[in-house]
Amino acid sequence: MAFMHHRDISEETFRRAATNLPRYKPVIPESKWETEARIYLTGCLKPYLDWSAFLDHMIGLLSYSLVTYDQGSKACTLHVLVHDWASTVVNYPIYIAIKHTSLLLALSIDYDNTPESLEYKCKVEPHVTRLLGRQPRLSANKASRFAEAYYRSGMWQQQEEINQIELASTREVLGEENDTTLISMRKLEDVYSAQGRYQEAVVLLEQVVETRKLVSGPEHFQTLRAMDSLALRILDTSNRTHDHEHPYTLHRMHQLAYTYQAEGQYEQAEALLVKVVDAEKRVKGGEHT
Repeated sequence: MAFMHHRDISEETFRRAATNLPRYKPVIPESKWETEARIYLTGCLKPYLDWSAFLDHMIGLLSYSLVTYDQGSKACTLHVLVHDWASTVVNYPIYIAIKHTSLLLALSIDYDNTPESLEYKCKVEPHVTRLLGRQPRLSANKASRFAEAYYRSGMWQQQEEINQIELASTREVLGEENDTTLISMRKLEDVYSAQGRYQEAVVLLEQVVETRKLVSGPEHFQTLRAMDSLALRILDTSNRTHDHEHPYTLHRMHQLAYTYQAEGQYEQAEALLVKVVDAEKRVKGGEHT
């Protein structure tokens, strides 16, 4: 608790981390410190699978007036001075305690889209932000989950910073052509798009497509899927910057139709080509009037 935000430290954080820990799969191979932190948390989190055990722990702290507990939100708050003092009396060196807290918070964040999960990610964001102020170096294993909390909180700039860290980490450990690295690039592309930085998003997607072609071949389904995403992104960007019947937009629609055809999505390809032909007829008709 000493390295989280002092307000609204929720039982849900510990429960979610304890539940998610057995099925945790790191994005990149764990470092020595990450493995040790996971082993440590495995033992520490067992009581938090039992709500009554968590309450017993809280009652002990409450008896010393160290925390206040809100029964409605099932969260506790530490006085600022107590919170600051707590970080000086931990049983481990501070840098190790920070690593433990970092993994705890990361494990509590999943990738589900349920209302409960989405609400929790918004609630845990202040704790993530507080922690990141104390942890200078972050690996992709935690960055991926912290970025999810920022994404669900609509904090695009913070998400971008964490996604950049995730991408740099996967590139360093796994290499440029690894699937996980390419997924990290797609995540960063998404946050560029969310901020209206469409050209930067297109550049990243172009890199993904070229890498997919190199690794899997031009006809591989993953390559075609990446080409599909690129064509859609370019088309969307073109529609935002040009008229729907601008030659550049129509050219991109043609390209997307060919991508659909290569994927075997013939109905989508035909529908898009019909739109292109109709638009070209209107443009040419307007030129002759």
